[in-house]
Amino acid sequence: DVGPVSLTPLAVVGVKEHADVEKAVRYAYEHRIPINARGAGSGLPGQSVGAGIVLDMRSLDKMEILGDHPDGGKVIFAQPGVICTRLNNFLKKESVFLASYPASTDMATIGGMIANNASGANSCKLGTTQHQVLDLHVVLSDGTSLWTSEIKSDRQPWNRIVELIRKNAAAIVYHYPRVPKNSSGYNVLDILKQLEHNVPVDWTRLFAHSEGTLGIITEARLRALPLATQKATCIVYFTDLQDACRAIPAVFSLAPSCFDMA
Repeated sequence: DVGPVSLTPLAVVGVKEHADVEKAVRYAYEHRIPINARGAGSGLPGQSVGAGIVLDMRSLDKMEILGDHPDGGKVIFAQPGVICTRLNNFLKKESVFLASYPASTDMATIGGMIANNASGANSCKLGTTQHQVLDLHVVLSDGTSLWTSEIKSDRQPWNRIVELIRKNAAAIVYHYPRVPKNSSGYNVLDILKQLEHNVPVDWTRLFAHSEGTLGIITEARLRALPLATQKATCIVYFTDLQDACRAIPAVFSLAPSCFDMA
């Protein structure tokens, strides 16, 4: 990828359909070979680099508008190889967009964005990629498949995960970082909050944060948000860096859609 990590894989599989991923993952599982998915390789930490089997997901690039979302915008379908800019150009005719587009939008693929919980200029107001994901079709480590919306929390192994989170609730609350964007570790605090509010666990958001370690994404349903009809820009000048930093909470409380320092 674009980072400093470089490895030669045992094999590269050019994925053409969901069944190809199932077969490759099942083979890797049976022969104890590491396997990872690769989109555009735009990540820096080396998520798409592996010494085992690498799945080239770029040919899974279908996209479709499925209908209206009840809270506004559209429900869309996208495969993991769809490039973010191509998707947003496709959505522009409906005056909607995938709001969490990153700086690498011209090369980043939807699969990598979901797995990495990608964020961008609009994320401080509109959320990161996990907030836009509605449902995921994933291949698990043994080659079996499921849609994340169909997971039953009272069945294995999901009930064991729930039990672990409940058992370690105090440690999760104490140690989990309170930041708007986090791609490190599993989003267990989100599940804990759902359990505390006695609502069904949204397992999709756990997968949309897991760097492909819980399953490989082959299809996604996402929410595209309405494009802004009005825009305004405010530039604030500071002569002291510490004063600028101290002003951040005040500026952030105004709920800007985009916030940057230069």
